[in-house]
Amino acid sequence: MNRNLRVRMLRCIACTIEDVDQPFRTTCHHLNFDGKAGQVRRGDDYSIPCCEWHHLAKRLPGWSNDDMTHKYGPAIPLDSRQFRLAYGSDDELLATTNYNLARLLPATA
Repeated sequence: MNRNLRVRMLRCIACTIEDVDQPFRTTCHHLNFDGKAGQVRRGDDYSIPCCEWHHLAKRLPGWSNDDMTHKYGPAIPLDSRQFRLAYGSDDELLATTNYNLARLLPATA
């Protein structure tokens, strides 16, 4: 099973840290060089699990960005700096993801 499929089996890393119910399905957020939008992706081995709020800023019906941020924390597309301050650097989030994937492997191998 490829990494992207396994990453999507995990809970959103930010929702896990916030200890909130995940509002949307898990997607793969591919990390970029220098941690900045518009930069080259580091590759499929450098992806973390994010729900559609944290990854794409998708909102629940009737909720504002402020409502979502208050309940679920910052979303990458709206404020990547706050996202990293709240949850950790790209490399820290990648290390956590890799640890969680290693724990998942025996059940899915």
